[in-house]
Amino acid sequence: MSEAKAILRYVKISPRKMRLVAGLVRGLPVKAAEAELALSSKRAGVPLLKLLRSAVVNAVNNNKLPETSLYIKELRVDEGPVIKRWTPRAKGSVAMIQKKMSHVLLVVDAKEGVRQPSFSVIKKDYSARAGKKKAKGESRASEQKNRKKQLSGTNKQKIKGDDKPEPEKKTKLFQRKSV
Repeated sequence: MSEAKAILRYVKISPRKMRLVAGLVRGLPVKAAEAELALSSKRAGVPLLKLLRSAVVNAVNNNKLPETSLYIKELRVDEGPVIKRWTPRAKGSVAMIQKKMSHVLLVVDAKEGVRQPSFSVIKKDYSARAGKKKAKGESRASEQKNRKKQLSGTNKQKIKGDDKPEPEKKTKLFQRKSV
């Protein structure tokens, strides 16, 4: 089968940290790997997700492979250049700081019988959201102006939204000194 690859170079994340996330998705079907990376709390998940999507687009457009039968054939994280810096230490000595970079190679391939996950990844539509965001911001601004007008009155009555119950005083479970 023909395979498609995508390469990401000079990622400012150390290879050791990048390999932690890469190990989670190596060998998985594309949809399952995409879900895993989207929900990952690690910082390395974001560039790997972009790289995976790029490799899928390469496979579909250039090699005419069906997206449903794709899986991650190879995911390799190599070391990139290291930027070296110095920080002062005690007694006039210095300690070296190494800022490591990574190179990532991702290869996707099609194979028969790739089991599809029992969920679907929903992609957000950002075009409709932009108009709502402006309208929401404008309404907040008008609400704040109305609040200021009400507060600037002579009697300064309480506003309906400010009726918050006062927090109860909690007794300490442990006191350092006996009373």
